[in-house]
Amino acid sequence: TQMGSKVVSDFLERRDLESAVFVIKYLSEEEKVLALLEVAYWLVLHDKKGLGNSLVEEAFRMVVERKLQPDDDSLRDIAFKFLKIGQIKDALTIAAIITNKEIASQVFARIALAYARKGDKLKAVTVAEAISNENVKKEILKAIEGDEDVGHQ
Repeated sequence: TQMGSKVVSDFLERRDLESAVFVIKYLSEEEKVLALLEVAYWLVLHDKKGLGNSLVEEAFRMVVERKLQPDDDSLRDIAFKFLKIGQIKDALTIAAIITNKEIASQVFARIALAYARKGDKLKAVTVAEAISNENVKKEILKAIEGDEDVGHQ
């Protein structure tokens, strides 16, 4: 269930970081990853970018080392939140742990477009090449190459 990370999000909305962190201790491993990402997002929003970035890295390490599978829909939602605030690298780190190829394709597509909008065509193309859904990949590469409608997706 996503109940645990929801409780953490609720505490964060009330700016109660202490309670949010306290609750994390009692969550399942998968829930813990999602909750850490929520805390990381909150920290970045509150001018603690370095700390937020290191929590994203920590969540990534937990998934890889312990072979965890957090909920892909939740990971996508968190990745999109990071993208909205311009944290492309964090979104990319989160995208890398999404196991569902379709969901991962959606996230990589948005990341590629975000890089294209920033004018970083090389990174945009590199990320687009990682999209496993061939139709999405073609569409995104076309958008990047032509720069037409980049971001009007």
